[in-house]
Amino acid sequence: MCDKEGIINHSKRIAYFEKPSERKRREESRRIKNIKRAQKLGISGLASPARNQKNTYGSKYSSF
Repeated sequence: MCDKEGIINHSKRIAYFEKPSERKRREESRRIKNIKRAQKLGISGLASPARNQKNTYGSKYSSF
């Protein structure tokens, strides 16, 4: 139960000084893991690029 809540990982992390490069590496791996999980479940959190959106403002000089 403690492992699910992240208590053990948190206590291990604060038990010693974590270098900034190690922290960035840990956060990046977590980010990649979340992206892969979202792709597996079919969840898309990315917005479509502006160049693929239609111009709804009526400007004839828009490059979209």
